[in-house]
Amino acid sequence: MKKLFYLSLTGILITFILVSCNKNSSSPTSTTSGASDGFFYAENGSTTQTKMDKADVYATYKTINANSGSGTGMKICEINLSGLSAGTYSISSSNAFTFVVSGSTTWIATSGSVIITSNSSGKLTGTFDVQGSGTGTSVNRYSGSFTNIAIQ
Repeated sequence: MKKLFYLSLTGILITFILVSCNKNSSSPTSTTSGASDGFFYAENGSTTQTKMDKADVYATYKTINANSGSGTGMKICEINLSGLSAGTYSISSSNAFTFVVSGSTTWIATSGSVIITSNSSGKLTGTFDVQGSGTGTSVNRYSGSFTNIAIQ
């Protein structure tokens, strides 16, 4: 009788585990909405773009921050600008673009530009194409776009 009880309990437990598991892996949440919204980047002129998990704009610091992953290998892109109005911001001492892969790479743009095409309804949209170099990487160019990133 005990054997039948434990067998039944085991079956119920296995069924519960299988039902509880999600067969579809979901991507991390983002502060943006819509399929084309978010922060996308490509390396060395590639046409294949990668979407960052999360992106925000911090109005006080005039900074766009995007990140993906966690721990070693976490990717962080930080763009510091002299303003957040629509316009072209050339990389300079007033406008900086940094891409970091935690534990291995720090990449800093030395030329190129960030173009803000829209700052409306509390969201920022634009593109970037910057050249530079870094430690631990062969990347010499980042390009991409950010669409409807929430301004905080």
